[in-house]
Amino acid sequence: MARVKKGDDKEERLKFNKIVGENIRNAYKGAGYTQKDFTKLIGITNPTLQSWVQGTKTADIFYLCKICEILEIDINFILNNNNFINKFKNEDIEILKEIIEERKKEKTK
Repeated sequence: MARVKKGDDKEERLKFNKIVGENIRNAYKGAGYTQKDFTKLIGITNPTLQSWVQGTKTADIFYLCKICEILEIDINFILNNNNFINKFKNEDIEILKEIIEERKKEKTK
């Protein structure tokens, strides 16, 4: 399986970013947050969230972990799309899960 890299097709990366952004939006709306409340909760601006949802940018690993932790969702929910999930190696997904679990443990200390 290949990873999504900077040198990959720009159109493909934009599609992936848009799917991740839509999944983030579905997650926070599903949890009952407004865009304004959600941006305050995770510490970003409205334009940043809009760029994620529109697919012009994507959240970095720190924010993906923070979103999963706050919304109590699995990283697979955000990254899951049958056309694109195969771009990530299984161990990459496992590393993300481990980071989220470590952050949860630190939070409870």
